[in-house]
Amino acid sequence: MLPYEVFEEYAKKRVRELIEKGETLTIVGSFIDFMGDGKIVQCSRCGVPVFIRPWLLEATIKYKWKIVCMFCINPQDLKGQAVMDCAKIETMLDEDKR
Repeated sequence: MLPYEVFEEYAKKRVRELIEKGETLTIVGSFIDFMGDGKIVQCSRCGVPVFIRPWLLEATIKYKWKIVCMFCINPQDLKGQAVMDCAKIETMLDEDKR
């Protein structure tokens, strides 16, 4: 099982990289607050309440990104990113074991 800390570390690093590249992101909110400190926001398309991490909400406000629920995300916005991110996280775990 992937430790939450590894996922959180990767997510922050990835968001910083995308900000540096000037990318405009679409954030996918969650229906479950896994950590207990998630912030509730509305999906920008359908209005359903979703949770996002506090640090991600700050970036979302600052850079005026859209937040959507998992049902409203455009599959083209993902562009295989989830698979690539999982592979990178696995690599990080392997490096930590060395």
